[in-house]
Amino acid sequence: MGTNSTSSYGMYIVIVKPAPASLIDKLVANNNEQFWSVETNLQQGDLQYGDRAFTFTTIPDSVAGCDWIRNANGSKGVTTGTVATFTVTEDVYAYLALSTNITVKPDWISTGWEDTGENIVNSETSPKTYRLHHRYYPEGSTVTLGVNGSTSYGMYNIIVKKASQVKVQIGDVIIKKGAKSECTSKTEHNRKRGGGGI
Repeated sequence: MGTNSTSSYGMYIVIVKPAPASLIDKLVANNNEQFWSVETNLQQGDLQYGDRAFTFTTIPDSVAGCDWIRNANGSKGVTTGTVATFTVTEDVYAYLALSTNITVKPDWISTGWEDTGENIVNSETSPKTYRLHHRYYPEGSTVTLGVNGSTSYGMYNIIVKKASQVKVQIGDVIIKKGAKSECTSKTEHNRKRGGGGI
């Protein structure tokens, strides 16, 4: 800090805003743990794995800038049990990017994670594509990550985004998950205006 530049007026005030806390807490990896880490601000060019030199070349706008987990590609070798767990500090959508080469999803993914229709691509010599799936978790939930479903294709990646920032389309209506819907039926709208039903 420098001087106030004058002795006649009051000293300046410094306000420090704390960095926002990560949405990801208490990460526990059960193998290759030295290569797992919690990261922020996901961007094109980031290293995909802690044990490989691949980078992300395509990141959809929907998850760019989010908190995420850089994991170990070597963890794809786990074939049973829990690979890792973490807790979420707010209501969130967790995103899982699964290799499109894996045609049969593991049960733990196929029974709860929704395909978003978006892809992440990496920088391998023959670039690999990973399909985004997401699932809602309320604040304080523990997210349990299972096996990759293949020991040959790349390990999935995990991204976390505030639920209030996620837009989901239901029919012709786009709403923000985690936020109160402002949609009303035509009948309710007419009643509020003093009109009758349809």
